[in-house]
Amino acid sequence: MPKLTIEQIARVAHEVNRQYVLGLQDHSIVLGRPLGGIPTGANGKISTPPSWEEAPEAQREGLRQGVQFVLDNPNAAPGEQHQNW
Repeated sequence: MPKLTIEQIARVAHEVNRQYVLGLQDHSIVLGRPLGGIPTGANGKISTPPSWEEAPEAQREGLRQGVQFVLDNPNAAPGEQHQNW
């Protein structure tokens, strides 16, 4: 079975969270983070969380780093993962 790349894992994590946020209809967050740098409508919120391709590079890089941290620290406690985030 081929291994996924960090980029692929980050993309999947982003899309899963994007769909979760859409299901909740809470568009004020994406991956639990404020939407800094993402275009917003007149109400200050975006109507749809951005796709991976539309997300700011800083957000995508943060996801890649988070994936790398988990791969490098598979036994990290949730608090340690949160601290890294």
